[in-house]
Amino acid sequence: RSTATMWAASNPDAEVFKYLALLDIEHAFSTNDEGMSPLSFVVVDGRTDLMPFIVEHNFPISQPNAAGLTPLLLAAGCGKLDWLKLFLSMKQPSDQVNNQGANVLLIAAQNGHLDIMRYAHEVENMPLNSTSANDCTALMYAADGGQLAAIEWLISKGCNVHQTSAAGTSIAMFAAMAGHTAVLRWLY
Repeated sequence: RSTATMWAASNPDAEVFKYLALLDIEHAFSTNDEGMSPLSFVVVDGRTDLMPFIVEHNFPISQPNAAGLTPLLLAAGCGKLDWLKLFLSMKQPSDQVNNQGANVLLIAAQNGHLDIMRYAHEVENMPLNSTSANDCTALMYAADGGQLAAIEWLISKGCNVHQTSAAGTSIAMFAAMAGHTAVLRWLY
């Protein structure tokens, strides 16, 4: 079940979240049935105004949800570069992966967040050819997400458009299975 603190993460008045978090700090660190904590909701909603409060009160920044998404990985998937940088500055390892073995770069590629992809590669030195547990690359994740700009950027950086996953699935197959005709048109 969700708590009032989780709902308050979406309230534009930061004081509501702060009040509830301090009122019942145990609930501030709890999770709902999907493993989402109040911090997860703050990150997803892009509440950078709450960053100092989160740091000051030592919220558990490495706690994953049911899908294995830590706040760092949620920031990558939601395109929240400020949060990603904050978590990395707090010594969170950049090589975190979710339950499928997808890292920051792969998750950002699937969601088309080029700023996160560039930061992960150029600043955090994540290799563009990194793979998930089932041998899927960032290019495959971008094709699955229908993220043409991410695909173009990855190919411009030398990613192999002909590489297949461990199951033999190509970039085009990922795009086709997800119904992304614009990606297929671009590939062919």
